[in-house]
Amino acid sequence: MEASLLHLATSDPLTGLWNRRHFTEVVNGELGRVRRHGVQAGLMLLDLDHFKRINDTRGHAAGDEVLRHFAGIVSRHLREADVFARLRGEEFAVLLPCIDDAAGACVPRNACGNTDREYAGRSSMACRCPSRSGHRRGDAGG
Repeated sequence: MEASLLHLATSDPLTGLWNRRHFTEVVNGELGRVRRHGVQAGLMLLDLDHFKRINDTRGHAAGDEVLRHFAGIVSRHLREADVFARLRGEEFAVLLPCIDDAAGACVPRNACGNTDREYAGRSSMACRCPSRSGHRRGDAGG
């Protein structure tokens, strides 16, 4: 029962990803680790362009299916240690612990490139994410 309640409190019911509250807790913990040990971490923010158009023209059920499908595509291109969450609506984030600059730069291109290929010709939606994930080494407090 307790595990079930914890799952409900920390996950997004539509996509099965972590929710914003849980993601924030994990990021805060990772920032502490970055500060203490001087390791690197990346943060990737993803937003689905023109998502509202899908809901408006095809309905919310179709929009929900797009969100679930998008979550599945991106999940397949992440490492086991990465933390993928739905922040709200069509906004997602990925925490990339222990990742160097070269690997961190590849993750957004791979995730978004594969998503864009999957949706090519099916909609006007595109995944928008930075060309590089942000990294901090040492003092994560800025």
